Amino acid sequence: MFQMIEITIKAGAQPGNQIPIQNQPQLQSIINDAAVYIKAIEAFDSDAMAFSPFTIGQPVITPADLALCAFTLSVGGVLAFNVVPLAMMNRLQISNGTTATAYQIWLLKNVYKTDWTKSYVQFSQTPAAETDFSVLLGVHYSYCADPGDSQEERRQR
Repeated sequence: MFQMIEITIKAGAQPGNQIPIQNQPQLQSIINDAAVYIKAIEAFDSDAMAFSPFTIGQPVITPADLALCAFTLSVGGVLAFNVVPLAMMNRLQISNGTTATAYQIWLLKNVYKTDWTKSYVQFSQTPAAETDFSVLLGVHYSYCADPGDSQEERRQR
């Protein structure tokens, strides 16, 4: 399954400031007695989608600003994936304005108990955008653990 989430970045965002991700109730660890496992996360820039589908008229992060942005994901109360470059998570990249290259998606294995409200993005320099813009993340998830996960097998007993 797939869920896109939006993080609104205010104009003039300062380097190093942690911009939190809002609560994502559809991606909580337990929904109606079903465990939610995050399988992969990808980032989209303005080459893939010019405007946010959530905030009408709001532009999406440019490839240049994406290269300045990092993502931190809290899992089980720990910053498990700390300062991951968003550019690494962008698997569709346009070169010379015409040729799109698709790279391997950023895969995760059995990421469970994700705390979205303690997860955030931050910039290494002030973004060039002079207006608010969106960071769009695509979250691939499942209600099944990956095969061979001994912790999940114990939890289901």
